[in-house]
Amino acid sequence: MKLRYFSTSIGFVMGAIGGIGCVADGAAPDPDDVTSTSSPIQGGQLETGFPAVGQVLLGSGGFCSGTLIAPSYVLTAAHCAGSGMVFNTGTDSSNFVSHTVDQQLIHPTLDLLIAHLASPIAGIAAMEFNDGALPAIGQVCTTVGFGIHDENGAETFGIKRSATEQVTSADPSVIVVQMVSGIADHGDSGGPLLCGNKITSVVHNHTDGVWPQHVVENYTTIDPPWIASTIAPAYSELALQNGWINAPFATKNAGVAMVSGIVHFKGAIANGTSSVAFTLPVGFRPATNAYVPVDLCGGTNGRLVIAPSGVVSIEAESGAFSNAQCFTSLEGASFAPSSTGFTSLALQNGWTNAPFGTSNAQVVNQRGIVHFKGAIASGSTSSLFTLPVGFRPATNVWIPVDLCGATNGRLFIQSSGAVSVDAENSAFSNAQCFTSLDGAWFAQDTGSYTALTLQNGWTNSAFGATTAGVEELSGIIHFKGAIASGTTGQAFTLPAGMRPSTNVYIPVDLCGATKGRLFIQSSGAVTVFAENGTFSNAQCFTSLDGASFTLNDFTPLTLLNGWTNAPFATTNAGFYVVDGIVHFRGAVATSASNAQPFTLPVGFRPATNAYVPVDLCAAKKGRLFIQPSGVVTVQADVAFADAQCFTSLEGASFALSTSGFAALALQNGWTNAPFATRNAAVINDAGTIRFEGAIASGTTGAAFTLPVGFRPATNVYVPVDLCGAANGRLLIQSTGAVTVQAETAFSDAQCFASLEGASFALAPTGYTALALLNGWTNAPFATRNAAAISDAGIVRLQGAIASGTTGVAFTLPVGFRPATMVYAPVDLCGAANGRLIIDPSGTVTVQAQNAFSDAQCFTSLEGASFAL
Repeated sequence: MKLRYFSTSIGFVMGAIGGIGCVADGAAPDPDDVTSTSSPIQGGQLETGFPAVGQVLLGSGGFCSGTLIAPSYVLTAAHCAGSGMVFNTGTDSSNFVSHTVDQQLIHPTLDLLIAHLASPIAGIAAMEFNDGALPAIGQVCTTVGFGIHDENGAETFGIKRSATEQVTSADPSVIVVQMVSGIADHGDSGGPLLCGNKITSVVHNHTDGVWPQHVVENYTTIDPPWIASTIAPAYSELALQNGWINAPFATKNAGVAMVSGIVHFKGAIANGTSSVAFTLPVGFRPATNAYVPVDLCGGTNGRLVIAPSGVVSIEAESGAFSNAQCFTSLEGASFAPSSTGFTSLALQNGWTNAPFGTSNAQVVNQRGIVHFKGAIASGSTSSLFTLPVGFRPATNVWIPVDLCGATNGRLFIQSSGAVSVDAENSAFSNAQCFTSLDGAWFAQDTGSYTALTLQNGWTNSAFGATTAGVEELSGIIHFKGAIASGTTGQAFTLPAGMRPSTNVYIPVDLCGATKGRLFIQSSGAVTVFAENGTFSNAQCFTSLDGASFTLNDFTPLTLLNGWTNAPFATTNAGFYVVDGIVHFRGAVATSASNAQPFTLPVGFRPATNAYVPVDLCAAKKGRLFIQPSGVVTVQADVAFADAQCFTSLEGASFALSTSGFAALALQNGWTNAPFATRNAAVINDAGTIRFEGAIASGTTGAAFTLPVGFRPATNVYVPVDLCGAANGRLLIQSTGAVTVQAETAFSDAQCFASLEGASFALAPTGYTALALLNGWTNAPFATRNAAAISDAGIVRLQGAIASGTTGVAFTLPVGFRPATMVYAPVDLCGAANGRLIIDPSGTVTVQAQNAFSDAQCFTSLEGASFAL
């Protein structure tokens, strides 16, 4: 067999990745000329397996190979980039199923590309990528692809084949292999090298000519952190029904995401009038009924009943629905919507599969996390099954499961693979009636976990379990181990970087299969609570295995064109959607000349152009230009060098759609939607007034009057973006009259005034007053006092200040402080530009673009916000 990547002579398009085909010794790369006749070769084989490996077909007719690494993501080579890309699953053109690619994400330095699919692929298990050690020299691995194959004088292509190759060298950039049963070649670019059935690298190039001389291939080593951040889950908010409300007890909104074929929930809900809480979107629904344990009020037990229609109902132990109404945490709840990639389990001792319309008992190992699915019943003893080799833990593991009537149970899993079920209060009949495995998981490979420092007398490794540890994987925090003997509930503090943005409650297993929970605060403090207040159950034994939560709601942005993350000790670029508003966080910088730092993923793009103000180097004014294609570029008021030096995304936001917004009646010649934007509109978002759209051409500054119900109690000044990224502001009076003011010339406002991202708090309800320092005073020009609120992980400021003798204006209270440096734009005197510099200690400093006297005269905090 001979596998090769497809020739430019028949339509292959090379991408703009520097160094493709170049080698260190200066040898010329293979010219990819497939017009010449090659001698026949033998070896390799036609392949009907590896369903995740498919053909990457371009609109030009050229093609590569690629691998499904998540339901919506395909890994291939960057030099395969091109228009009209589709991903074909199957073995050849007779059975190909085409999947449209709507976004191509290229690695900043390596020959790697992740293609985002317009619709997720169901029914094909994604392949794992290697995030451990490089393959060993001499290791024999497998390559799979759709390249050209020469045999007996005939040449075929576009047919899936596989071959074995031996590793001769490996480093973090390149893995070199030599032929064993075959060799990758034209058309196989981007195809995987599978070592231990995990993707270690993708086909890059070769420099040893054409077959039969060609027997060595170069592969690009994968970059696991880049892959993980690129395919990190983007949570979709859930539309609650029947009176259910979001985020009780300072938690976060309910949401759902798909990670490597597993559906993960986040957030918490309360107050429903019936058990039906929401309906899962298409693509997140199970093929059969699924029952998943969740934590209810007071640490009591409950479960989600998830039907194939997507309808999700909440049931409480002992029928105490009031416990669910009081509080239902979705954190840590998960299930597998399909059986693809799962291994069936051989049941023992009379246990039977799939009671109550569920699915058979099965298991899968994903990057060291072993997930179960299905349900069982009717066993005569507690011994259920034995896990196959490769799915067994190194130590004893206990994980919570749901039993009959939403009662509590647990799986006891030994290193031998033996799995038994225990029921709370020794009521084994509850397990016999029904034992759900959905949502149960444990960490098999604990080498990458961070050890937790226990406090207050808590000790590790109770009952032969492993030590307590924690790991972040694709935006989800996973725990492992077991603890005991603490004198108080506070057991440990999570390390920085692994702390949630809001309170989190997740179920855990305690002594005797009783129910407990972890209460995790944004400070990282973790406290163990026991159902019914029986703390001795927690002291006896608290298992952390199977416990998890979503780290935060921000999805990392994949930077392009040489842009880099987190300059000046800030945080990485990301975004988060709350109530239809896309919020950005972090900061970026670049030494390159391309103004595009990233492309927003599908589903998070505006329907029209949007212009949003941002802070640049030295408090200079800039803006994000966001197009419906998702392309985001940075524009500077003065010089692009200001953006290159530093571009803060904190406080930048825009509305995804016009749904729920009220149109504004423009006055004095102002017109709507210049430069392909959208009409001016406003919405009351839980007490925050948000604008969208853009206007132009007014003859005076008075642009519109806010409707009753949208008007502030005092004057409010909010920064906005004007023509050419010039600075401006809205003056909003208690009468509702809104006037546009420009820093330099009113003609900048007449040319273009964007309302995107502008917002203010309708009233100070729920806000915490800020104690001003260094001579700063409150409420100049009939505004309101400085105050702050933390809302769903976003800290919002309101009010205005003046007269300070130094830039340090106040210190944010504990709980309102960012983990890294934050720079947020604010409006100063005469619509001049300024910013707040907020450090992790909570110290807030006002900085002016031009003169500090502008800040002393007037600094508005309205519309300023940042992500915790």
